[in-house]
Amino acid sequence: GLQELDLSYSLFDNINAIVWLSAGLRRVRHPLRVLRLRRCGLGPKMLAFLLVKGLAKNPSVTNNLQVLDLSENEFGPVGGEALRVLLAEMGHRRGGGPPSLYLA
Repeated sequence: GLQELDLSYSLFDNINAIVWLSAGLRRVRHPLRVLRLRRCGLGPKMLAFLLVKGLAKNPSVTNNLQVLDLSENEFGPVGGEALRVLLAEMGHRRGGGPPSLYLA
C-alpha cells in the first residue's frame, strides 16, 4: 500500500482543493508513514482544516505517520493551534512521540 505521499509544490489555492485532499486523507486505510506538503500555498485556515478535518480524523494516519513536512506554508495562530490539536491526538492514539516535523 501507499506509505509515502509527496504533494510538495502542488498549489492548493482554494478551499475546494483542501476539502478534496482532507476527504482523501480521511479514507486512507493503510499505514501512511510520510506526508510531504512543502510549499503548497497553504494559508492558516486551509492548514487548520487539513490538519483537524483530514489527518486528525484518521487513525491509520495518526498512528503511523513518521514524517510530516509542512514547510514553507503559512501557519499563523490558527494553523499553529490546529497543529497542536493534531499532535495531541497523535500522542493520545499511539502513546508515543510525535512524528518528525518540517515547518520552516
